[in-house]
Amino acid sequence: MMGHIQLELEALYKLSQELTSGENVELCSSFEIEINGSELTVISFVRNLSEYLLTIEGEGKDMSVILRSTDIPELFIALPAPAVLHIGSAPELVGDLC
Repeated sequence: MMGHIQLELEALYKLSQELTSGENVELCSSFEIEINGSELTVISFVRNLSEYLLTIEGEGKDMSVILRSTDIPELFIALPAPAVLHIGSAPELVGDLC
């Protein structure tokens, strides 16, 4: 189990570097939901046959950007706000999140 956690954390770290370095990251799907009156954007990515979720909640200084593992739901990396992320490679999929 510890080896799995370490591999998953390394994968999350690498993906967080890609997201924050300005590289375009292609998304699989995205949707918005409302939880307790707060809007939450969920974006899914696939890397090396594993799915990861990027969740974005709030705006400005109150924004939280969290990269989550779907293999180990308790495992995540919170990115510092404000974060600028380039998502997608085709014009209709490109979105800059601040």
